[in-house]
Amino acid sequence: MAERGERSGWFLKKEKTAKSWARASHSHRFFVTKGAVLCYYERQVSGPESAGLKGVIDLREVQRLRPSTDTTAPAYALDMVLPGRTYVLVPQPPMLEEQRAWVQAWVKSMCADAVAAELLGTQGSTGEVDSSAPSPFGAIHSDGPSHMSLPTQSDQAAPLSSALGGGAYACTAPGILMQGFLLKQPMRSERKRSATSLLNGLAMWKRRRLVLRHGLLQWYTDDPDAGSFLGVLRLSSDTVVELTNSNTRLQVRTADEMLNLRDDDGELVAWQRALAAHVAELAHEGGRQPPGAHL
Repeated sequence: MAERGERSGWFLKKEKTAKSWARASHSHRFFVTKGAVLCYYERQVSGPESAGLKGVIDLREVQRLRPSTDTTAPAYALDMVLPGRTYVLVPQPPMLEEQRAWVQAWVKSMCADAVAAELLGTQGSTGEVDSSAPSPFGAIHSDGPSHMSLPTQSDQAAPLSSALGGGAYACTAPGILMQGFLLKQPMRSERKRSATSLLNGLAMWKRRRLVLRHGLLQWYTDDPDAGSFLGVLRLSSDTVVELTNSNTRLQVRTADEMLNLRDDDGELVAWQRALAAHVAELAHEGGRQPPGAHL
C-alpha cells in the first residue's frame, strides 16, 4: 500500500507550443509522486528512480494549483503554476475521483495558499469556503488566520516559518543549498542519445547551471526559473563524491549513474565540500555513514 504523498499514474499533458488546448500538441506522461518530488516519464515505470525521466517538478515551488483556466481544456484539467511555466494536466481517466486523489497526494508538499479552495473540497454551494469541511491542512479556524499541521521531514515539504501573528504560518521558498555554472559531461544514459559522443568516442563538455537541493542535483541550460530543466541526479547516503585528476575533475557517483564535472574558476572544491556535506546529512537522516564522501 502506498504511503501518504505517494501516487503514480497517467496524465495527458499539454505541450508549451500553444495557449489553447485545442491548438496545442499533447502527450501522455506517466507521473510518479514521492513526497515533494513529482517526476514524469514517457512510459510506465515503477518509481522515481527509474530510467527514462522526462522532467522533475518540485511541488514546494508550485505557486498555484487550480482547475484549468483554459476553457478549451477537457474536464478535470489542472493548472500547476510554477515560476516560468504552467503545466496543464488532465488525469487519466478524466474523473473527479482521479483529480481529488492526485490533489491529496500533492497538497501536503505545497504552500497552504497555493491550492484553490474548490480542489480541497472546502467550497460550499455559495462559492464561499466552508470552514466545517475537512481540510488536508488540518483544522481551519474561523476566528483568525488558518492554522495548519506542519509537514514532517519525511514529507520533504518546504520549511514553514512563524511569520504572521496569532500563530499562523507563512510558507517559505524551497531551499537551494548551492548553485552555479560548471562544465558537465553527459551521463551514461545521456550518451546513448548523443550520436556525436558515440562517433567521436568522447563525451562533450557543456556549460550547465547546477542546482543542489535536498536529495537532488539538477542541471539547467540557464536560469531554473526560465523552465530550462535538462536532468537530475538523485542523491542518497550511498552517493560517492570525490575529486579526481589532481582536483580538476569532480565525480558524483550513484549505484546507477556517474556525473563528471569540471570548471575554470576553482569552484570544484567548494562543490565537493557542499555535496559531500549534504550526502553526510542524508546519511545522518537515514542513520548511515556515507561511503567515499570525504570532506
